[in-house]
Amino acid sequence: MKPILFAAVLAVLLGHGELAWAQSAAAFVREADQHYAAGDYGPSSYAYDAAIAAGAKNPTTFFNAACSAALAGRIDTAFTHLDGALERGFHDLELLNQDTDLTALREDARWARLLVQANLAQEKFLASIGDVELRSELLEMARVDQAARRGEAIPELEGRDMNEVDAQHTARMKEIVAQFGWPTQSLVGEDGARSAWLLVQHADLQPGFQRECLDLMTAAEPGEVDATDVAYLTDRVLVNEGKLQIYGTQFWTQDGELQPRPMEDPTNVEDRRAEVGLGTFADYYKLMTGQVWTQD
Repeated sequence: MKPILFAAVLAVLLGHGELAWAQSAAAFVREADQHYAAGDYGPSSYAYDAAIAAGAKNPTTFFNAACSAALAGRIDTAFTHLDGALERGFHDLELLNQDTDLTALREDARWARLLVQANLAQEKFLASIGDVELRSELLEMARVDQAARRGEAIPELEGRDMNEVDAQHTARMKEIVAQFGWPTQSLVGEDGARSAWLLVQHADLQPGFQRECLDLMTAAEPGEVDATDVAYLTDRVLVNEGKLQIYGTQFWTQDGELQPRPMEDPTNVEDRRAEVGLGTFADYYKLMTGQVWTQD
């Protein structure tokens, strides 16, 4: 199961019934993720089933559901969810081949058929985006960014610390934005656009550049940027400008404890988060601190 740093986006739904449906799916996904993290793969698998039955549509959810099902020994269900992931645009052939959660599936006769479909999905995806080389560059920079934060010893980091990596990536992102504008999903794919956002999120020494990128993302055409990415960068920019954050995504250590940075209108933060597809602040707070959030 691929580590997911940020929640998958739920579509903005106008009907109250549909919105409740989507929120129910998100709640099941959070439950599934919690069971997975605890190594309880059976409950995780059934919670993912419930999320999909409740309307989850993101291909990552289907892929993670397949991982939990495979680990739980529900092989037929795992293949069903992988088919669902491919039907909804999953195209990460490398992850499909390398994720150890899927080991139990690889000796099954259905695996070869699945790989054929996955190859076709990847070819279709690459043909659909504007700049394959730029996408690859962004993915590679994001990989190094995350390795630096995890303290991994990879050749690309030899002799460099995280601050040096961030400075180099920020300089390159400035060049990319100057040449292409914001790297949208149609230009570099959803994963490429997510990587670009991650690199800018870590460009804290250049707050003016972060604001420029946020303005470009906000002005992008519908479907070209991820609403949760915009929310996270909005909070980051506001915090770096000495203002109150809106969505409660930014934390800092105060008096030896991890706490959310000052927030505008915390009473209604859950509504604001729901509007952009973020999970609940209560869940996020518990994830970050291990404590239950109580509003002062």
